[in-house]
Amino acid sequence: MLRSFVVVMFGTIGMVAFAPLAESQPSDWRIEETLTETRYELGTSQTHLIVECVKDRFGGGAVLDIVVDGSDPEPRSRTEIFIDDTRYLVRHDVVGVGVTDCPDCAQDFRALWSALQAPNLDEITLKRGERREYLPAHGGETLGRCEPG
Repeated sequence: MLRSFVVVMFGTIGMVAFAPLAESQPSDWRIEETLTETRYELGTSQTHLIVECVKDRFGGGAVLDIVVDGSDPEPRSRTEIFIDDTRYLVRHDVVGVGVTDCPDCAQDFRALWSALQAPNLDEITLKRGERREYLPAHGGETLGRCEPG
């Protein structure tokens, strides 16, 4: 069952659809579908991973917002994401946004996205410098298509 709501923001009307998850498969992910993108959120305001997947007809691509222990990334820095024993690097641009538009960035993002979609995933670790935070990450099978770019 798909529930839709009409949203009016700053004089613009858009449609937001929320798909409820099966009760037998609890998910830690919050998923928001808008006209231009699908937004996947994991965590809290103090520590989170947000992946915004822009729809192809609006240019496509993905960007990441990663906050570790209340701190945004430094410009041109990297955040490490650990899933089991595998390390994934996210590169941040001049304003601290996690990017996927360079060849290495795209390859790393594809591998990360695939790992996040694993149905048996329990948690991920976000690490930046000496800061390390753990996030529950159940329900990865609910994540849809997301291409770098």
